[in-house]
Amino acid sequence: MYRKIGIVFQPRVRNAAHWATVVRQRLSGFGLDAWVADVAFPPEPLEADLIISLGGDGTILAVARVAAPLGIPILAVNLGRLGFMTEFDPHQLLERLPDLLKGDGWVERRRMLAATLTRSGSTVRELLALNDVVISRGSVARVIRVRTCVDGAYLTTYVGDGVIVATATGSTAYALAADGPILHPELPDILITPINPHLSFDRTLIVPGGAKIEMEAVADHQPFLVVDGQEHLPLEQGDLVCATLSPYTANLLRWQPRNYFYSSLLRRLRGRESEL
Repeated sequence: MYRKIGIVFQPRVRNAAHWATVVRQRLSGFGLDAWVADVAFPPEPLEADLIISLGGDGTILAVARVAAPLGIPILAVNLGRLGFMTEFDPHQLLERLPDLLKGDGWVERRRMLAATLTRSGSTVRELLALNDVVISRGSVARVIRVRTCVDGAYLTTYVGDGVIVATATGSTAYALAADGPILHPELPDILITPINPHLSFDRTLIVPGGAKIEMEAVADHQPFLVVDGQEHLPLEQGDLVCATLSPYTANLLRWQPRNYFYSSLLRRLRGRESEL
């Protein structure tokens, strides 16, 4: 089923380069064509039937933003700490690889966000996010104001450290740290969660997947637009950030049962507690 395999690794993760070599050699033993790339430098064009991600959740986020528009599934291997989205450790991968290459397993489709940054009426950037789009106060310890509209209707002006617009996948990331709820990762809903609100609306609002969320930051210093915690764009006064559900999905190849999320959620959260 899978003939051309991409292996993307996070070089900052210990032993990631080593495991990339091991996996490539194993694939070569099956007579398959495989390439290896640093997560910061994926090949262009990205040609693969399957991408094996070696790292942690951050590696998956980076891979998903380039793989989703092409419909390429991702098999995520945990070499990091928490690994909320990962499927295997490297030893389990080597054990299950023959079955997965034959087409066993199933694909979990997770909705993503499309974000547009508009300045003076012109589009500056179009961005894709699996976890979240955040308007942040940046490094200056002063509140910002984020005027927020949903489907053209004024919602509120948040006052605080910023606002998180998250997917269901992102509900277990930054939004969870900001006291947001946990959603099943295949739900199409969008969360709007304030960060450390000060005398302003302080609850997460869940809106349907078809909603269009528009935000404008007002501050006496430079705020930032942050995508999946990895892309940071400085915002200017009057910039407008629009977030909607993307037509693309992150397609994660799974071996676990389809109800894995419920059985693994508390275990993963307790794992996070043990690292603190």
